[in-house]
Amino acid sequence: MSDGKTAVLTRKSPLEKFASFCGSAAAWLAALVLFGLAAASLIARMDLLDVSTLAEGKALRVGISLPELLLFVVLTALLAGLCRLLRGLDDQKKTNRLIAGAAVLEFALALWWVFSQQIYPANDQETVWKMAEALASGDFSRYTVDSYDWMYYQTYPFQGPTALFMELFIRLFGNGALRAWSLFGSLSAGACLAALCCIAKELGAKPRTQVLCAVLCLLFVPIPMYAPFVYGTLPAPAMVLWGGYGVLRFVKGSKPSWLVLPLVLFPMAAVVYQSSLIFVISACIAVLFNGYKGGWRGMVRAVVAAVLLLAVPLGVRSGLQSWFFARVPIPYSTGTPSTAHILMGIHSGTYYGPGGFDGSNWDLFWDSNADTTAANAAAVKGIGEYWNTYLHNPKEVKFFLQKTAWQWLDPWFEALTMNGPSITVAGGAGWLATALGGGVLFAPVQAVLRALLTFVYLFAGCGTLALRRKTGGAVWAQLLGIAFFGGFLFQLVWETKSRYCFPFFVFLLPLAAVGFITALRWAGDKSAK
Repeated sequence: MSDGKTAVLTRKSPLEKFASFCGSAAAWLAALVLFGLAAASLIARMDLLDVSTLAEGKALRVGISLPELLLFVVLTALLAGLCRLLRGLDDQKKTNRLIAGAAVLEFALALWWVFSQQIYPANDQETVWKMAEALASGDFSRYTVDSYDWMYYQTYPFQGPTALFMELFIRLFGNGALRAWSLFGSLSAGACLAALCCIAKELGAKPRTQVLCAVLCLLFVPIPMYAPFVYGTLPAPAMVLWGGYGVLRFVKGSKPSWLVLPLVLFPMAAVVYQSSLIFVISACIAVLFNGYKGGWRGMVRAVVAAVLLLAVPLGVRSGLQSWFFARVPIPYSTGTPSTAHILMGIHSGTYYGPGGFDGSNWDLFWDSNADTTAANAAAVKGIGEYWNTYLHNPKEVKFFLQKTAWQWLDPWFEALTMNGPSITVAGGAGWLATALGGGVLFAPVQAVLRALLTFVYLFAGCGTLALRRKTGGAVWAQLLGIAFFGGFLFQLVWETKSRYCFPFFVFLLPLAAVGFITALRWAGDKSAK
């Protein structure tokens, strides 16, 4: 070389090439889905029919709305202006203080929402909470043979560990247990924001990108709105995100001590919210594909770590489920098979949307005499029949397009219809609950959320590709993208609920921040030329 320096070329090993290929494939798959959702959010929108009752009615409107398109442009311009103001921010300590302040603000918003309404669980949440109360008091008089509550836990035994977790709050706080749960949810909102920003940093994000991630979290108001929801919909993402942060520190630094974080938090998340296992599996994939760096010893360590990360949550859930049935006057049951839920998710059409709950999974289980094996065989047969229908009639694919739109284009992700004034069954709604629940804030906030959907989907897709290019296809850099893609596939066949998509949308916020900053840099380079 003319400058006297010698170029050193390193040849990738076959394992390294395979890992890079898998990381790149994961990035492109996630990006294609995200770009598709971004396009869909521009040409279609979801309208809530009623936010004042327990109804989940929604309507899909197709057609480009110029005012909403303009709002997306305005939101993008405002965020670009904010990033320009933050361009000189390079002090990580100052950034940490800003993020801490944003987390406190998120916590405060959640508390405001919690205390603006009288909270009480409804529907399935009430059934699980009542069981938690029974476990705490020892009074199981309502669980007589063939009663609804008795049949519920025979059908859905996976709710047992969740009831055990809720029992802790009832034993500790008594009559104030529901408020304590809401406080737990409020803390989870702030923890979620902090974890997302820390993960953004581990993905190589600069200080202003981390601050942008915090701003996106604050704009996505369903996060604090899920604080009082009597399920693990908000606490679980906070737990798996902090566990994922530990995984990234382990993968990048190879310090086994960082595995303590996911080994503690992943089982807790799996107990309060079973779908958290999708993120856990994504973390296991990231660990496995990083093992090639340390030779055969590195591979063995990666395999052991991945097995532990998955086995411990599964073991804890299984153990708690057995303990649950040992404490209640209900015979042990393996419950409705997953295939019955899938069968319902790929064909039913109800008020709850394409693939929404219609009770067919419950009926299938009891029509099979509560025999999981027999119900599974019947469900597999039904899935095969519907699969053949889709193969021979491609037009039926529109069912899945509508199902996807129903879940991923809901700007609230059911934070209102499943968690807000709808569950204020005893009255007492304050100003914020009234204003958001169809009042003065409903329309403007919903419009901003729709613009935010488009923004996040579009730039999260850019973010996955930017990380692929920056890291050479490293699988660990696609942790959030893999988790999102897994959640997308899962919800394609599972019961239709946009609430179930909420955690996976939250995972996209750091990717959107990375993608937006990358796009701004690219645009700046182009304009400079």
